[in-house]
Amino acid sequence: MAIRFSGTKPGFPEFRRHKSLHLLAGFAALTVLVRLSLFVIYEPYFEGDTQLLVRGHINAIRRCLSEGLFPGCPDPGDFPLVQNFPSLILNYAGFSPDAILHALAYLSFVSFLGSVVLIFWILKRKASLMAAAAAALVMITSPLLWYSHSTFGEMLSAFLILAFTAVSLWRPYKWIHVLFLVAASSTKEVALPFLLLIGVICLAPEIVTDWRKLRKSVAWLAFGGMLSLASTWGSIIFAFAPSQIRVMSRNRSSLFRH
Repeated sequence: MAIRFSGTKPGFPEFRRHKSLHLLAGFAALTVLVRLSLFVIYEPYFEGDTQLLVRGHINAIRRCLSEGLFPGCPDPGDFPLVQNFPSLILNYAGFSPDAILHALAYLSFVSFLGSVVLIFWILKRKASLMAAAAAALVMITSPLLWYSHSTFGEMLSAFLILAFTAVSLWRPYKWIHVLFLVAASSTKEVALPFLLLIGVICLAPEIVTDWRKLRKSVAWLAFGGMLSLASTWGSIIFAFAPSQIRVMSRNRSSLFRH
């Protein structure tokens, strides 16, 4: 029996249309990437508080570490761990304050790119290609563009929280889950309860229907929470003496009562 072929493949116009859309989206993304690269190289924005951290507080932290002036290190600043660690490591490595500020801007840029790729990958796997493309478009047209070339730590914080969410959804090796939870909790002293809530939500619906299968996952999540709590309290005690913490707690309690 002879098989007859038509001149065009089925769906070929649709294929060409989708290919054109993909090429257009790719060109737009490349244009944004090049423009942001030029921004972060030639016009990084050095935030005022980050300059205080790099030019002053980091040296105070180094002095406290070398001389054992903790708890209650004088003048360590009030920055979260996620911003202190990169600056401190680069300072120990011998980089100048200006070089550290540039490095923080580059770190924000890499975190921005990582966040766009990560949100696209998550939604492409969990939802659809259109949802993933829409989310990526929202991110590259959002206020995150400002943070992509700024020395603020917000962009790195957003990436770490997003990465923890991705790890919670796919549930790989448990130590990776713990590592990302500790890293994400370093973004803010009050971040841990919200991160634990994200971790529990990502265990749904099994945590409701058959929680026994997830006992190890919950145990690892709790272990990561304890490590995160220890690191958070360690940073607080490093900066404030116990007597100062008690005074601040009393002041806050009286504020809530009034």
